[in-house]
Amino acid sequence: MARVEAAEQPAEVQPDEGQELREALQELQKNLRGVLGSVIVDDKGRPVAWELRGGVEPMLVATAGAVLAKAAARTADIMDLEGLRNTVLTTEQGSVAIFRIVEGANLVTLLQPTANNILVLVEVGKTLERLRGVMRPG
Repeated sequence: MARVEAAEQPAEVQPDEGQELREALQELQKNLRGVLGSVIVDDKGRPVAWELRGGVEPMLVATAGAVLAKAAARTADIMDLEGLRNTVLTTEQGSVAIFRIVEGANLVTLLQPTANNILVLVEVGKTLERLRGVMRPG
């Protein structure tokens, strides 16, 4: 059973916007096979909203996502690569994908190895547009 929640009052989201975030994460989960869960995380590593399966802790995913996003951004700076939009860490057991929503917030998605990467990009793109309509840059 998936668990969908939203944090009490994160900096980027007003209380009445939490429902829209939850619905966007639920829709991503429903429309895409191979998603183990998603967490919206602020740049300080705090979970804003999440939908996770199998007892995965949102704080663990949020913290790991924030660290990976910062490491990827630093690497892009060192390599003089501009406009980093997403980062994907892939293993034989699955992937962690990090997508920038707005300044100050990322979508961290856990994927099974069987997930279709093309469909992931299409569906996550739709979700990002929806989230950008709700969230304000932090």
